Amino acid sequence: MLPEGKDIVDVEVGEKGPSSDISLFREQQGKFHNNQMFEGDKAYQGAKNISTAYQKPRKGELTSEQKARNKDFSTKSIFV
Repeated sequence: MLPEGKDIVDVEVGEKGPSSDISLFREQQGKFHNNQMFEGDKAYQGAKNISTAYQKPRKGELTSEQKARNKDFSTKSIFV
């Protein structure tokens, strides 16, 4: 989907067998410009060109700035 959530950019017909979201993303990333940025959930953490919400560290807490960014991040989510 494009950022406004109005246009579908690509549709993939399902393939037999399990595939993780990050694996599918990595396979398709070559179709986009190297500087194209994406947003994703925690399944995409550590992927190139993807921003994700902050995850609470084990036995730790998020800062108020991280919580605010997560809240802003979640308001931009769209359902596909």
